[in-house]
Amino acid sequence: MRSLLHRTRTLGCPSVRRGSRTLPATLLALAAACGGSTPNANPPQPDSANTAVPKPDATVTPPASRPTLDAAGWARSATLTGTCAPTDTPQGLLTKALYRRSATPAFFDAKAAECLLTTTQCKGLKRCVGLEAAPFDSDEKSRACRGDVVSYQAGDRILRMDCGRVDATCVDGQGCRPIAVSSCSSAQAGTSRCDGDTQRTCNRQGKWNRGLDCSSAGAHCQQSDQGAACVGTGEACDGAIPAGDGFNMLELATACMNDTLTTCVGGKQLDIPCASFGQDFTCQQVGGRFFCGLASECHPEATDASACQAGDQLKLCVAGTVTRTDCNALGFAGCRADTQHCEYELESN
Repeated sequence: MRSLLHRTRTLGCPSVRRGSRTLPATLLALAAACGGSTPNANPPQPDSANTAVPKPDATVTPPASRPTLDAAGWARSATLTGTCAPTDTPQGLLTKALYRRSATPAFFDAKAAECLLTTTQCKGLKRCVGLEAAPFDSDEKSRACRGDVVSYQAGDRILRMDCGRVDATCVDGQGCRPIAVSSCSSAQAGTSRCDGDTQRTCNRQGKWNRGLDCSSAGAHCQQSDQGAACVGTGEACDGAIPAGDGFNMLELATACMNDTLTTCVGGKQLDIPCASFGQDFTCQQVGGRFFCGLASECHPEATDASACQAGDQLKLCVAGTVTRTDCNALGFAGCRADTQHCEYELESN
C-alpha cells in the first residue's frame, strides 16, 4: 500500500510537448491551462457599455507560475467550485481538468484551483474562476449572450461567465465557443479541416472556429472524407475517432507500462508520458482500467468515485487518490448526496 506521503504528492500542470501548447480540460470543459507566458499585471477592463450584464471581475488573476497542488488541495477547490457554480459535480470538474483535452480551455484548471485554496464559501468564485452566481431569474435565458458574457441556468441560480476569460467568444444558444479565425462559405457549414495539427470547424455564422490542437495530446490532425480528426502516431488500433471539440484521455487508454500511457486515438496508437498529466504521475490500474495518476485507490470515473460520507464529508477521487473534504469547514451546511456537492443557499452569502 502506498504511504501517506505518496498519496499527498503534488499535482503539477502538464508539461508542454515539443511543438505544442498545453490546453486545460473543461466548462464546458475541461484539461488545465499551464505554463503560459506571464499575463499583464494590469489587464484592460471590459467595455461595460457593450453589455447590460457586468462582466465578472478579472482584475485579479491567478498566478502565472506553474502551480503545484496536492490531492487534498485539488479536492477542496473542486468542492468549492462545484458547490458554488454547479455546472458539473466536483468529481466531474476534477476529471476534466486533469484528463480532458479540449478546444475551449476550462474555467476550472490548476490556476483557479490554487487561487481557491485560501477561500471559503463562494467568496473567491469571481476572482479565481471567473464566474458570477445570482438567484434564478426566469427572464434571463440560459446560454444567452450579452456581449461575451453568457448566462447558464444551474439549479436554483444563474451563472454568468465572461467567455473571454477562457479565450473564447459567446454564441447565442451555444455558450462559450472557440474564437473564429477566418471566414468560410455557407456550403462549408458543419465541415471541418486540418490547419497543421489544429482542427477547424465552419460554424453557422460563416466562420472557421479555432479548434482542438491535436499536438497538445501528442497526436496529429488528419483529414478524411468525414472531416478533420485527431489521430495517434503509432500502429493501427481498434478505437473510434474522438467526436466534438475534445476528448477524454481516460476513455481512450488501453494499457500503461513504464510510466507511459498507451491510448488509441482515431484508430492509431498514441503513447503519452504520465509526466505530461502532472508532477509525480505514474501508471495506475484500477478494475482493469488504466490511467496516469498518483495512486490506485480509486478510478476517477468509477460510479463510486464521489459520495457523501459521515454526513458532512464529500469523498472524491483525485488522480487515483481518495480524498475527503469537510463541507462545514468550507462554510457550507453539509453534503448533498443527490447532487454530490456541499449544501449551499445562494441567498445566505
